[in-house]
Amino acid sequence: TIMKLNTIMKLDTIVKLNTIMKLDTIMKLNIIIKLYTTVKLKIIRKLYTIMKLDITMKLNILRKLGTIMKLDTIMKLNIIIKLYTTVKLKIIRKLYTIMKLDIL
Repeated sequence: TIMKLNTIMKLDTIVKLNTIMKLDTIMKLNIIIKLYTTVKLKIIRKLYTIMKLDITMKLNILRKLGTIMKLDTIMKLNIIIKLYTTVKLKIIRKLYTIMKLDIL
């Protein structure tokens, strides 16, 4: 009976240890998964903000380019108007085609 009790106790402790270990690994895995997801989320958020910044920067550059282009076309148009009043139509037509090509 002592032997039997001993084996039962051993088995019991082994089972207990096993379940504790299992629980521990499950918990550890959960913590790792949670950490991984939070890190992923943080990285995604950072990437998103970088992307947002990049898009806004691009938009700003485009806006700047747009204003430069607008100014450039206005200046060119003014020059054409000035030329139009002083020079013949043929020269203006030539300039207009050159301008068109330049804009394209």
